[in-house]
Amino acid sequence: MKSSLYYYQQLRLIKYIYSSKTSQQSIKYLIPRQRNCLAYFSSWMGPPAEDKDIRHFRRIAKELNKEFIDTNMTIALVGKPNVGKSSMFNRLVGKRLSLVDKTPGMTRDRLISNDAILGNYRFTVMDTAGLEGVHSKEPKLDEVMLTSESVASSSAVEYKEEDVYRYVYTRMEQQSKQAVLEADVIFFMVDVKDGITKVDKEIAQWLLRTKSPEFIILIANKCDTKASEDNISMVYTLGLGEPVQVSVEQMKGFYELYSRLEPLIPNVLRKPLPKGPSDEDYEQQQMEEIVQRLNEEEMARQEQHSIALHSLDENAVDEETTKETKESQSNDNVILQEEDIRVAIVGRPNVGKSTLINRLIDEDRLITGAVQGITRDAIPVEWIHRENRFILTDTAGIRKRSAIQVRMERFSMETSLKTIRKSHVVCVVLDGSQHLTQQDARIIGFAMDAGKPLIVIANKWDLVDPSWAQTQLEKLSTQLHSMLPDLKGSPIFTLSAIDRTDAAVLDTIGNAIQEAFQKWNKNIPTSQLTEWLQTLVSFRPPPAMSSSKKKPKLAYLTQVDTRPPQFVLFGATELPNHYMRFLINGLRNEFDLHGVPIRLRLKGRTDRNS
Repeated sequence: MKSSLYYYQQLRLIKYIYSSKTSQQSIKYLIPRQRNCLAYFSSWMGPPAEDKDIRHFRRIAKELNKEFIDTNMTIALVGKPNVGKSSMFNRLVGKRLSLVDKTPGMTRDRLISNDAILGNYRFTVMDTAGLEGVHSKEPKLDEVMLTSESVASSSAVEYKEEDVYRYVYTRMEQQSKQAVLEADVIFFMVDVKDGITKVDKEIAQWLLRTKSPEFIILIANKCDTKASEDNISMVYTLGLGEPVQVSVEQMKGFYELYSRLEPLIPNVLRKPLPKGPSDEDYEQQQMEEIVQRLNEEEMARQEQHSIALHSLDENAVDEETTKETKESQSNDNVILQEEDIRVAIVGRPNVGKSTLINRLIDEDRLITGAVQGITRDAIPVEWIHRENRFILTDTAGIRKRSAIQVRMERFSMETSLKTIRKSHVVCVVLDGSQHLTQQDARIIGFAMDAGKPLIVIANKWDLVDPSWAQTQLEKLSTQLHSMLPDLKGSPIFTLSAIDRTDAAVLDTIGNAIQEAFQKWNKNIPTSQLTEWLQTLVSFRPPPAMSSSKKKPKLAYLTQVDTRPPQFVLFGATELPNHYMRFLINGLRNEFDLHGVPIRLRLKGRTDRNS
């Protein structure tokens, strides 16, 4: 068995080669032992994962290790605050899903991913909040008797702010302990730089009472300095055997961690790590084939999204577009049947986003409270509604950038905006007891600019006087449609997330999400669009841009893409803004695209022959 230093050195060489070459060139410079090393660590992150070349490089790395074995195991990362649990979570998942900061207590809710990889094994991993134990100033689990409904309600003015925070920290401990009970294996992490503290010993004793010692793997993190090596002997006092010495930041010690985890995997699933080909020329040929195939896939995706209608013959446009429409419809049917719908729950701070998700899934899954800033990470939660699987993602409240003064809040806001861009449907939660604010409009506008269908929910409706509830709803609708004309015709759902009597409204929201997703994927044949356009033009022809110009003659309209629906109008290079809005509103009303952003582009007749 090779030492972790060997694999760490190979990873350093890989990183160096990559930093000096492009992603396609760098793979050719890897010798076989480096490629085999990369197969061991297919979840290696390298430079920032947001870079397109890095994502390309990671896909090549996963191709080296094709057969990942699903173990159906769940691993919980446990320890006191700021020992590197979130960093370990990101390493195993291969993405920066969990926020990482030097400030203790960054993680609050459980963050779960079923795509964690170590070696050739895939499993589920849970990132948890740091356990404070009795050493903390915060109370233990049984010292606070507040209920989730009373604390989550904005009307819980009888509780002091410190009482609410006491409840929040208690819920953090409760979620971490629940993760330990649900997990098959525990990764108990300690910080050897700080040494072993009283809190570490209390957590170790509790784990020994809860789990069998053979399913607890002790991880000594931050073993990258001489001071850490001097403190490693103190880790043995926890009574959990020999620790695995790891440096998550430097990707050190992961093969030893793999060796400790492998015996816990059921024998029927156990399989040795794949070995690379011995013939270097054959391996080089395989790598070039992988790179070529991935490049071809990338080019095919780019061509699919590009608009190349200018080279079409005028007589063959309808026939070609109809063919593309049929192909796109068949692809959309596969997507709608097999793809989980990702739903981002966004809004201003303290409007009830976490409480709404808890109510939808009928489980006290997320931590809630009557103060701002409780949610920090983007927490995905599964919701099964009428045999449809939704992935609801709770996000941190989005405030104006000028009002953000803490670095953690800036990270949380960027994560919320990133969640909107990755989602399929966006649910914007408003405070129904207040007026629509400019920040609400900004959040909705950002989602519309990202091309996402919208569901608007007015929460805290129990705080609205029933005698003028209808007036308040009409006022919210008027404000919303005046600020954002694209949302005309879209309903506003009113509910109180802490009220257990709104089950019918929750069911309606689930149906609305499914309907919005279908509209987002809707593909309309060119024949229907052109027929509608001719009828519309005969009723209201387009005006000229100026008195010196002729009125444009609109030829036909075709849809070129979905998600969101995108249309190209032939026959004019420019139209007045009011007529463009008239066309977009007509499309929305005629083809039932309410709540879905519509993209409309113009192309003149000369553009097709150029």
